[in-house]
Amino acid sequence: MAGLRLGWGLICPGQLTRMAALIKNAQESLVLLGGAAVLTFFAAFIEGFWSAHPNPPALKFGVGIFFWVLTILYLMSGRKEWYERP
Repeated sequence: MAGLRLGWGLICPGQLTRMAALIKNAQESLVLLGGAAVLTFFAAFIEGFWSAHPNPPALKFGVGIFFWVLTILYLMSGRKEWYERP
């Protein structure tokens, strides 16, 4: 997505110059890349420690279902300010 944001700044700069649109979209892309890095770290932590730990499968599935429900509730919470642009 970060690369698409950079390309969109070059293809459709709007009222900005191409360089200004590229810089603006690059700043937004850095936030996306930072988020991806944090999520990758958490995924590696879960895979390295939680999956390898000898917990019973019912506990692992229960925790997985709990986090899926949290994710779905978050996505359905209606935080429109994150994806609506002026």
